Amino acid sequence: MWTTNYIISQVFALFFIIIFGATFFVKNKKLLQILYISASLCLGIEYLFLEAYAGMVSSFVSIIATLWFLINEKLNKKKD
Repeated sequence: MWTTNYIISQVFALFFIIIFGATFFVKNKKLLQILYISASLCLGIEYLFLEAYAGMVSSFVSIIATLWFLINEKLNKKKD
């Protein structure tokens, strides 16, 4: 039960909780999106070590969507 993959996944889960928790205190939109990407990356790596590939793909799709919003905002220079 306490395999190396499980322990590593729990370390990434801890990183996810810390980074995602920090997003509630950030007021800068760009920094918020960067922290969200970092948190999703930690979550995706956690799922990879747990061999939960559907969750990993979901996390990486979330990263791609957030990157798309960052790039789109930068190109259009519009603020909501």
